[in-house]
Amino acid sequence: MAPTTKRRSSARGFTLVELLVVITIIGMLMSLLLPAINAAQATARQRVCQSQIRDLALAVIGYASAKSKYPGYRGNQLRERNVFDAPWTVMVLPYKEGQGIYERFQNLTNQPAANVGPNSQLAWPGGNTEELYRADFICPDNLPNRPDNAWTSYCINSGRPMPVPPTGNNPEKRGDGLCHDTASPQPGASNSRQGQRIFNTPDTVTDGKSQTILLAENIQAQFYTDRDQKYHTIMWHPRGGTAQQEALRKVNGRDPARYTPYPPDLAINDDEARPSGYHAGGVNIATLDGSTQFLREDVDYEVYRHLLTVSNQDMSADLFGDTNANNVLNRVISDGEFR
Repeated sequence: MAPTTKRRSSARGFTLVELLVVITIIGMLMSLLLPAINAAQATARQRVCQSQIRDLALAVIGYASAKSKYPGYRGNQLRERNVFDAPWTVMVLPYKEGQGIYERFQNLTNQPAANVGPNSQLAWPGGNTEELYRADFICPDNLPNRPDNAWTSYCINSGRPMPVPPTGNNPEKRGDGLCHDTASPQPGASNSRQGQRIFNTPDTVTDGKSQTILLAENIQAQFYTDRDQKYHTIMWHPRGGTAQQEALRKVNGRDPARYTPYPPDLAINDDEARPSGYHAGGVNIATLDGSTQFLREDVDYEVYRHLLTVSNQDMSADLFGDTNANNVLNRVISDGEFR
């Protein structure tokens, strides 16, 4: 019988060239996939931000419905018998599931020195600032390094920056913005911070609620317990600024020499009280009808001014820069100019 021969099979492995080809293909697929994943994540964060700013806008609208007036950007409505001023953010807390924090602030004493903390903030009873942290007050693209204070990303429309108190030749006009300085003077204060106590009501907003900004993001906003106008409001500025100022005052304006992310630059100035954020191409805003919009960063500054004014019949049209004030007063903004 002839001997049988056994065939030996051997498994053939990948060559180095084949392995490199596979790795290259995987790398190419990942390079195509990662931008799509990042874009989807950015869109999700922007939608969370929109939801948060809408909820806060509804809290302000709820306050206006209950009080028949919009809050001042600061005022003494925290408790009617108190003489110290509270920021708008604290005043709307009961309409934003913040009744507990609001009640703690209500227990502050009437002594002005006891009610003021660092950086003109309301002093928190007990001093534990972690209790003030609210993630729903902060855009998810702009989260602080640690939840240790009353940070906020969202600012209210306060019109134009005003001297404190407003001077006789530079009066505050109701239509210049939505929320004004409505604080009462401190007893015995030598330099009162009292505003003219001008309130807007749902009836005094005549320019159209869907075309009037209520809230906007600001990446350099400070604490929601702070009471200074520049720290938790957005403003428009009269003509006459420097080229650097005008660039900074625009939507998403940046000054690289001054800009710092969280924790923000405590020396923020009026020029930085503008809509700004980390979303590509613009910022989230809420309008007075309770809806949210995406405000383009290339919006014309005159259009932006008009979006902050609430009544063409009672505003500082002479500060817009047009030589004919009637051109400003009669200007009608179309949706396509800012959306």
